[in-house]
Amino acid sequence: MPDIETYIRKLEEFLPLRESILLEAIRFLNLPQASKGLDLGCGVGCVTKLLAEELGADGHVCGLDLSKRFIQYAIKKYQQHPISANMSYQQGSIEQIPFKADSFDWLWSCDCVGYPD
Repeated sequence: MPDIETYIRKLEEFLPLRESILLEAIRFLNLPQASKGLDLGCGVGCVTKLLAEELGADGHVCGLDLSKRFIQYAIKKYQQHPISANMSYQQGSIEQIPFKADSFDWLWSCDCVGYPD
């Protein structure tokens, strides 16, 4: 596997190629505007941002990822984003989700299954 910086750069470069299909999938779900969602395996936060933008000012999305480096990157990248108040990021495992069962209205997960520990 490439070093983490190279991997993050490739994730960023690849997003524009798939952003429209991701937005189509997100919009198809018709998520409630004032809902709270959990993005499991959020990586560097790109899709967390798309989800938060779709929910608008009354919603909130929390991105959860095992990689501390990915979470740090997402926080830094999106801290000045117009919808930043509606996003949060936390390091943690999808095998032991660090939230109460009723903390979220829905969850989203893509691109996180099948990676080695």
